[in-house]
Amino acid sequence: MYPVEQQIYGPILLEKRGEVEAVRQLHPSLKPLMLTTWVALPLKKGKPFLRPDELVKREVGLVRTASEDNVCCWDPRNLVMADDPARDAVLLSLLLRKFVEYGCRVVPVASLRESYSRLSVMAEHSKRAGSGIAIRLKLEDLEEYDLLDTLLDSVGLTSPDCMLLIDLGQREFAEHDEFAAALIRWVDALRERGNWAKIVVAATSYPLKNPAPDNGETSRQRDEWLVWKWALELDSDFGNRATFGDFGADCEVKDFGSGGIPIPHIRYALENAWRIVRGVDFPSMRNVMRRVSTAPQFMGRAFSAGDEFIADCASGVTENCGSASDWRFANMNHHFTLAMTVLAQFYRVGIVDRVAHNREQQSLILGPVVQRT
Repeated sequence: MYPVEQQIYGPILLEKRGEVEAVRQLHPSLKPLMLTTWVALPLKKGKPFLRPDELVKREVGLVRTASEDNVCCWDPRNLVMADDPARDAVLLSLLLRKFVEYGCRVVPVASLRESYSRLSVMAEHSKRAGSGIAIRLKLEDLEEYDLLDTLLDSVGLTSPDCMLLIDLGQREFAEHDEFAAALIRWVDALRERGNWAKIVVAATSYPLKNPAPDNGETSRQRDEWLVWKWALELDSDFGNRATFGDFGADCEVKDFGSGGIPIPHIRYALENAWRIVRGVDFPSMRNVMRRVSTAPQFMGRAFSAGDEFIADCASGVTENCGSASDWRFANMNHHFTLAMTVLAQFYRVGIVDRVAHNREQQSLILGPVVQRT
């Protein structure tokens, strides 16, 4: 299994340009601490299947651009590459070989009910490359121990060859304490079944529909984070048995159509909540950026590349405030930085403070290493 011990955060992200750029522009001291799961997007409806070289450029190029040589997971659940399952498996094998060839340390993700054609390809890749595989478990799968054992037996893998990705999806957490207690029981029951390389628990409570009014703002609790903190209150060692994860925006969307006109907004993560500030059109985003950057909760231009983008848009340094992908980049780069900054305190991991670019300067200057306790 590729090394997954040092990663303290496991977000699940769609392969959208904003998310890719958000990960690419993370501070170099943070990238090795994040175990990203990249969820491949489906091919466009009504379009022919991509040629093998096009698939490699799309998938391998994206992962290499974003995660570089840092260990990450890759989930092809939405990516059907051929009508014939055998041909689809051949193309999956090609992609996994190309990941290795281009220096990507990718752990393929299989569902508990993965087709045997795909699962056997992933298992063979795991043995050849030493990558291991990640098994994605939905809430309804958490007590399907026989299926989990059967999956391992069918392809000759053992629990140390695998990590578990508990994907709780988008949900409301009515009782934080009760769900936290249940989460501890689920993780411990899975630990009793095997010596898994890692267990990541990922969820989001962010609503599918933007909750802010036009030219207004609102806040929403980050319930998945509050549940995680409650679990640590119940069991201070829980963070050593499982790793916190969450989702990028829209990661639970099932319809991958055009999606309509993007809503101009910034979703600014705070430790326990999101502040959502919304405009009405693209020009109104200048004022949105100003409202975000002048608020007491703003963490400063140097905090992350996303915060720098927000501050520069607000100050008028930029010609305009970009596109929906740029706003997504700012939202997510800030979010990742905040999540790992907070988690680094729990795990007592030293991280490097970021120094913002001068407006004329293009290189990143690193400050001194600080030990967060």
